[in-house]
Amino acid sequence: MKHFVALLLMFTCGVLSAQLNPKDIYVNAKVGESINVTINTVQAPSVVVEPSAHDSLSFDPIPGASQSIFTFTPIPGFIGDEDITIEYFIPGSFPGFNIPSYTTIHYRIKESKIDLGGDTELVSPGVATLIDVLSNDTSTDGALSLVKLGLVSGGSASIVNDQIEFTLGASADDGYVRYFAS
Repeated sequence: MKHFVALLLMFTCGVLSAQLNPKDIYVNAKVGESINVTINTVQAPSVVVEPSAHDSLSFDPIPGASQSIFTFTPIPGFIGDEDITIEYFIPGSFPGFNIPSYTTIHYRIKESKIDLGGDTELVSPGVATLIDVLSNDTSTDGALSLVKLGLVSGGSASIVNDQIEFTLGASADDGYVRYFAS
């Protein structure tokens, strides 16, 4: 009987330790993005202890690995902070005894605003000119980069090192390039 009591106390201490020392994960994301967080777990089902009212949350065990992927998808239009506490299990000191552990995932969903300023450049026909179109563009979400080019008229254009390389056609009087940044 004493051996059983000692085993029970060790298991209880493990649970209290996990509850008193939760892990915290901080995630920043843009509006409309789904976010994946991978947590090391044993292959026991995880439980969302404190769900969010602002999301769709799913988890998928990774076959053959002691991990689960939690996917947080904010509801359309949600901006702000959200906390989700997940209970999962780690192997205990004794085979067959899995110890619950807790991770709180703190999500900060923020709107990303981009202001693209107009660009004008004097170019010569037939001469490739690099134009730093991002130099007068701003974002509330960090540095911008060129994603793609849209309409190009009066010449040819390509993206080179986050700048637009434009070559005015020999018979063109002017040119126009529409670009997209993120």
